[in-house]
Amino acid sequence: MDEEKIAQLKHFVDECKSNPSIINDPSLAFFKNYLKSLGAWIPQKPKSSVPDESNNGTVDIEEDYAEAPKPKKYEDNDSEDELIESDIELDGDIVEPDNDPPQKMGDPSVEVTEESRDAAQMSKAKAMDAIFEGRL
Repeated sequence: MDEEKIAQLKHFVDECKSNPSIINDPSLAFFKNYLKSLGAWIPQKPKSSVPDESNNGTVDIEEDYAEAPKPKKYEDNDSEDELIESDIELDGDIVEPDNDPPQKMGDPSVEVTEESRDAAQMSKAKAMDAIFEGRL
């Protein structure tokens, strides 16, 4: 991603932090669904669009967060005492190193230019898109 897009994304995240109800905008439904698929908790829409007169026209966000499900904590369950058997058999305390010849790497004398960096980023983005779409 180029720096301008990253800056825009940071700005969007800051806006979401300051006003979490932004995520309930219908045009952002795809993003909200993505966040939910990752297990994120999304604040509910305010129950009423009419300002509450009891608190000077402000909506109390704390009420929405109070109803949020508590994240599950990792429970150890005394797993330190349990022995887990491995499929790998080690005859000693030392693992022998690989004696394979080193693999061929890039040319260290080549200087990276802005154009080559951009081309690499584009290739990487295409590869990531292909992986995301299942085209391996």
